[in-house]
Amino acid sequence: MSAVVPPASNELQAEAFKRLYPNEYYAKFISKSLRPDGRPLGGARATTIGIHPLESTSSSALVKIGNTTAMAGIKLQHFAISSDQPVEGTLAVNMEMAAFASSETRPGRPSDAAQCVQEQIRTALRTAGAVKLEELAIDKSHAWAVFLDIYVLDADGCLLDVCLLAAVAALLGLQLPRVEVNDQGQVVTKPISGSASDSRRFGLKAVPMALTCGLYSGSLIADPTSEEEALVASLVSTIVDASGSLVGLYKAGGHATADEGLLLQCMEATKLRYKELMILLKQALAEKGIEYS
Repeated sequence: MSAVVPPASNELQAEAFKRLYPNEYYAKFISKSLRPDGRPLGGARATTIGIHPLESTSSSALVKIGNTTAMAGIKLQHFAISSDQPVEGTLAVNMEMAAFASSETRPGRPSDAAQCVQEQIRTALRTAGAVKLEELAIDKSHAWAVFLDIYVLDADGCLLDVCLLAAVAALLGLQLPRVEVNDQGQVVTKPISGSASDSRRFGLKAVPMALTCGLYSGSLIADPTSEEEALVASLVSTIVDASGSLVGLYKAGGHATADEGLLLQCMEATKLRYKELMILLKQALAEKGIEYS
């Protein structure tokens, strides 16, 4: 007697249709101004920010937007300033993707996407005037080197948005220890008294944030997942500061002349997203007793 194979469930049929005909599957949702995960076209995914999740760093932050997850950690090191150098510290940004972050990531091979986002973050911090390197000086002959490392744990779209937010959150949580230079020219930590004066806060002068948008059949799609990024005609990432001024703009795919409207829409969407993210960031900092104004 032959076995009876039950008919496929609606969920299985939908999944099969999605895999075989991804564009047609997605278009059915977009026609109703919705997306497969239930979000409106301009809606961002759920976002969480954790400050100081790592005890082994001077500061750290864990950020999740949807499934996309990035950890930022900061290590400090003091160095001697030579007589022909400016009296200022340094900020080094490094970004890596875990081998399991996406199906396209390969162990032992630098990710092109990571290197691109790494440079975008460096440029955003510099263009926004976020870091004043002279404030990293200990005295006229010594300064702090800030090593900011960002690790992508899950790459499900919008890497720049998540990694920039993680970088900013870690920098805002950074405290510089109180040190002094002794008679031998050595940098030594001052005795800990248990008071707030044992360290000083490293303050950012500006907080840049990003939002990535895609264009699909004439519709603006905010904060796309990796599946959506593969389907849209073009992607635009805009970075703004608290005043709404444009700090950076990056575009991938499509034709520039055809997407001018997308650029303007994405800029306006980024300004709104900035306000949402700032509320979450201030809440995360407040949970750790860090005030931000």
